[in-house]
Amino acid sequence: MLEEEYREKLISAGFTNIEIVRTRTYEFSQEQADVLLSELSEPERKSLSGSLVSAFIRAKKPTDKLVVDTDYTIRTARESDLSAIDKLLSDSGLTNVGVRENLSNFLVAECEDIVGVIGIEFAGHGVMLRSMAISQELRKRGIGAALFNRCLEIARAAGSKDAYLLTNTAEKFVVRWGFHKIQRSEIPNELIQSSMLNNFCPTSSSCMKLEL
Repeated sequence: MLEEEYREKLISAGFTNIEIVRTRTYEFSQEQADVLLSELSEPERKSLSGSLVSAFIRAKKPTDKLVVDTDYTIRTARESDLSAIDKLLSDSGLTNVGVRENLSNFLVAECEDIVGVIGIEFAGHGVMLRSMAISQELRKRGIGAALFNRCLEIARAAGSKDAYLLTNTAEKFVVRWGFHKIQRSEIPNELIQSSMLNNFCPTSSSCMKLEL
């Protein structure tokens, strides 16, 4: 595994402050390669000589929850945030369709950089929560829950009756707020069309609803 691939796996697992220090580089003689790498062809053996290393690895896995308005702030997204939002969504495998057109209905979490995003779109008496993404290094630190809570506060203050979402990954996350599964056909058509998600979310996505 390449060093950068190993680093990415550590980041995905929630580790930060990653330090990788090479301690030894292995170069094989022809005899050593014949014994240790006998299953490989001679060109493959030669390519590995000098590319195998031992390394000292140090990393930290944060457990403390971050505090909104102390460690980071939540605010309405601005046009200057679009590139950061696009990257967060792309890194999470989410579409950016409709983000620019509805930017005023998106919230971002800012901690020097943009580290989280969520969208809330209104139609009729319902709201669609969408496009929640958190920076890999700061996941499971409470930012997602804070963004989610802020959206629900906004929806209730606006007099919305029901909140909906489509998800492939967050079903277990949202049930803590009381969301339950429904059929896609139960989402008001005006809401799903206004969010432009109907044509971009897989039919396998779980449809969830919360009575506000």
